[in-house]
Amino acid sequence: MPCLLCCAVLSVLCCLQVLQDVPLVNSSDAALTTTATLTGKGYSGPRELTIPAKGSGAYPLAFCPPGSGTFSGTLELFIAATGEMNVYSLLGKGSEPLAEGHIVVVCQVSTGLQ
Repeated sequence: MPCLLCCAVLSVLCCLQVLQDVPLVNSSDAALTTTATLTGKGYSGPRELTIPAKGSGAYPLAFCPPGSGTFSGTLELFIAATGEMNVYSLLGKGSEPLAEGHIVVVCQVSTGLQ
C-alpha cells in the first residue's frame, strides 16, 4: 500500500475561513473515489470525492480556527481501488481578529471632588 506523507501550513485570522485545494490526478481508465479522514479542530472537507477517469480534481480543505493559536490535524486521502493512502500533516495558525469598527463613547467628565 503506497503512502505519501506531506505537510500543509494554513494561516488566517481567527473565525475566518481559508480554503486550500489539494490536487488529485487520476491516470487510470476508471473513475476513482477518494475517502477522506480529517482530524483536528477547525478543519473541514467532504467525506468522499470522485475523480473522473483520465482526469483531475481537488480536495477542498477548509480551515476556520475557533480562536487564536495553533491547531494541528491530519488529512488522510485513501483510494480503495489502488490501496494508495496520502497523509497530510496539518498545522493551522489562527491570529487575533482585526477590529470590525470603532466605538465612540460620549460622556461628561466630572470637574472635581468637593
